[in-house]
Amino acid sequence: MDFLCPQGEWLSSYKRCTEMGIDPSITTPLIILNLEGFRIKNSTEQGTHRCF
Repeated sequence: MDFLCPQGEWLSSYKRCTEMGIDPSITTPLIILNLEGFRIKNSTEQGTHRCF
């Protein structure tokens, strides 16, 4: 069976989410950024991945 995401990577992500108290089954973002908010988050040294 072919998976879109390697299973070990998926399990690791699931574990990280639960350890941080994030519900790993979220299907929609908790925060929706408008374009200006995205630009501000993207311009920080942490990058966009930290805002999700």
